[in-house]
Amino acid sequence: MNLIRWWFFLVPWGFLFSEEPCLDACLWSKEVRRNALKQIDLVISGWIPFSARSFSFFTEAPVPLETKNFVSLQQFSEQYGFLSCVHPLVGVVTSESIDSRRVEEAFASLYASSYKTWGHVACGELLAKALAYRALSPGFVLSLPVFSLKSVEKVDYIVDEVLDLWMGMPAFGLIPLHGKAEPLLLFRGTDCSFFSSKAAASILSDLDVTGIGLSTFRLAQPLIHAWLDKALQLTGKKAQVQGFSLGGALALYTVLFEGDLVADKGSMAFNAPGLFQEVWEKFDKPFLTQISLYATQGDLVSKMGRIVFPSFVLSTDEHLSLLEAHTRLMFATEPLYLQEIAGEEENKHRFID
Repeated sequence: MNLIRWWFFLVPWGFLFSEEPCLDACLWSKEVRRNALKQIDLVISGWIPFSARSFSFFTEAPVPLETKNFVSLQQFSEQYGFLSCVHPLVGVVTSESIDSRRVEEAFASLYASSYKTWGHVACGELLAKALAYRALSPGFVLSLPVFSLKSVEKVDYIVDEVLDLWMGMPAFGLIPLHGKAEPLLLFRGTDCSFFSSKAAASILSDLDVTGIGLSTFRLAQPLIHAWLDKALQLTGKKAQVQGFSLGGALALYTVLFEGDLVADKGSMAFNAPGLFQEVWEKFDKPFLTQISLYATQGDLVSKMGRIVFPSFVLSTDEHLSLLEAHTRLMFATEPLYLQEIAGEEENKHRFID
C-alpha cells in the first residue's frame, strides 16, 4: 500500500518537460513528452484501477453543471492542458511572461457567463492549476474575474509579494487595486521540472511522512501569517487562499492554522490530499466552511489521507486515467457533474498513513 501511495510522486516526470515556446503546432519534443506520459499513465492506471480511485457519495445521482458556455476555458485546455503537445501550462512551470497573459485571456468567457456560481469555481480552478505555475513577479498586474451573487466584475490585481516557502518554492500574494474584491494567496502545486531547488523542495514536500506539505507549511507559517495580516491592513479584507494538489494541501493548512486571517468564504483547493494522522487528531474530524474542496473522480492524490468535510467530486462521463484525473481542467469539460463526498464512509476506504 505504501509503495502505491508514493510511487506516483517518485516517477521522474521532469526529464520529459520542456520550456521551449511553441505556439501553433506540436513540436517533436512536446509530442515525445506527451506520448511518454501517456504510456506511463496507461501502465500506472492499469496497476490502480478506476474503482480503487473512486469516491463514496451521499447520493447516487450527480448534479449536472453547465459548462458549455465556458468557451475560452475549453480552448485554453485544448492548447495548453497538461498533456498538450503545443505548450503545456496546466500544472507545468514555465518562465515566459507571455504565459501569464495566456492564462488571463482564458477567463474571457467567464465574464459573459450567466452561471455565476460555477463561474466562480471555474475561475478558482484556472487560478490554482494554471496561474500559480507562472513566473509571477512583484509589481505584475493582471485582470481577474470577481463574482458576486448577481454579477461578475473585472478587477486588476497586483502581485504584491512572492513568498519563499522553502528553497524558492513560491506562493503568490495578490492585492486588488480597486473594487470590493478580496486579496488572494495562491499556492503553487507540485513542480515536477527537477531543474531547480524549488522543484526539489516541491517534490520533497510531497514525500513528507507527517502530511503532504506539512513541514513546508510549518517552516513558512510565519511568512504566511505576516502576508495575510499585511493584506488585511492594506485592504481591510481577509484574503482567500487557493491551490491545486500540493498547493491545495498548503491552502488547507492555512485555513486550519491561520483561519482568523482567511476570508469567511471563497477559498478553494483542487485535487488536494487529505489530512494525515497528526493534523486530523488535532482538529478532530474538521468541518470547514471557509474553504471548498474539489476532487476529480479517479484522482489518486485526492484519495490520500483523511478527507475534510464537506468535500465535492467533479466527474464526467469518462473513466479518467490517473494523470488525466489529477491534471485535467474540469470546467473545460462537457458534460460535468458534481457530487458531495460521504466523508465518514469515504474515510474507511482511503490510502491513509
